[in-house]
Amino acid sequence: KEKNKLELKKYWDFEFKNIEDKSNDYYVDGLYENLKLAIKRTFSEKEDFCVPISGGLDSRRIAGLLEGHKNIITVTYGHKHCYDVVFGRQIAKVAGFENIFLELPEDFMSRYAREGVWLTDGDISVHNFHSFVNRDFLKNSGRIMLSGDFGGTLMGVAVREEYFKEKFREEDFINFLLQKKYSFVFNDNELRYYLQPSIYDQIKGMQYNFVKQIIKRCPSDHFGNKAHYISLTQGLPRWLYHVVDIPGSVTLARRPFADNDFVDFCLSLPLNFRLETEANQEMIRKYFPRLSKIPTSKTGFPLDKPWFYERVYWRVNRLKNRIIPKLTSGLIKFHKREDYAHYDDWLRNNSSKYFIKRALKNDIYDVFFKRNLLEGLLTKHFCRKTNEYHKITALLTFGLWAEIFNYG
Repeated sequence: KEKNKLELKKYWDFEFKNIEDKSNDYYVDGLYENLKLAIKRTFSEKEDFCVPISGGLDSRRIAGLLEGHKNIITVTYGHKHCYDVVFGRQIAKVAGFENIFLELPEDFMSRYAREGVWLTDGDISVHNFHSFVNRDFLKNSGRIMLSGDFGGTLMGVAVREEYFKEKFREEDFINFLLQKKYSFVFNDNELRYYLQPSIYDQIKGMQYNFVKQIIKRCPSDHFGNKAHYISLTQGLPRWLYHVVDIPGSVTLARRPFADNDFVDFCLSLPLNFRLETEANQEMIRKYFPRLSKIPTSKTGFPLDKPWFYERVYWRVNRLKNRIIPKLTSGLIKFHKREDYAHYDDWLRNNSSKYFIKRALKNDIYDVFFKRNLLEGLLTKHFCRKTNEYHKITALLTFGLWAEIFNYG
């Protein structure tokens, strides 16, 4: 060792124990008891709390375990028709909590973009800054936030059925992950199209090689565990910005799902019980049956629905939100209730268009991108020919990051 040289050593990592010889009741009861203990460690009757409630599974588990406590206010946020607001308020009512609806303003992206990029080091795209409305509420209320973030990732939302049916080669597995999960904004062909040739040559294959390095570090050979490991180590830290850096800039933010004992127990669940958070759903059905009857924001159906409902839902949803709008060039469009915001339309309002066009005048875009193609991308979106909000908000995030941190 060189004298006075800083050395970094990793002292902990996620571990998949996969205890296979237990009954379903063992896992469901264990989840309940370990989460109950985690809540006890993060909650106190002597403090006032704010619990964000959505239509998902994690916040309803917290609501179920805290039912009856009087020092809690719940909040829901989004556009007023979105499932997270509609179902979140139902969960709060059943659990006996006061609920406050925080309506998301149409200009939230332009309003919070600069501050959000600064707080999150550019790791979160500006269209995900809806949690700022909760931050503003917390700033005025003085309450501690108790968040359900991390629960879905920990419970196995990244574990898909394909990892059990398919006999992947490593190369196929990585390409599958990139296609389905991690390259949905700009895939490799799109990067080649939009980037300057000299820039693309430098980053070509970087996504593939990065994922390959991560899965080699995974302490398991099963591709289901590898997918879960990538989600835990790469996707999760970015999403925790919603809990730590945004609300945490004005108040304490506590995360029961990050409790060490609870994490260890969840990762001991067999893969088939982590598949699409199956154990999570079973626990809610058993311990919080009234909450299981409230639909989820993911499907629009309650947890005790017949098995075929979800398959029907996905087909109808695809027809409504993709096929019909595309065939009619956007003339026929259904009200989207699955997302917090109408991202595509809200990017087309005058204040957002002005903010985007002004931001994209930054010279950094000429260094990295083909300017005429970016202009074409904006035109197609603003004229409703295509929906490019993911690309536009990613580009906007990049430019603001470069400007704030004086890159280039």
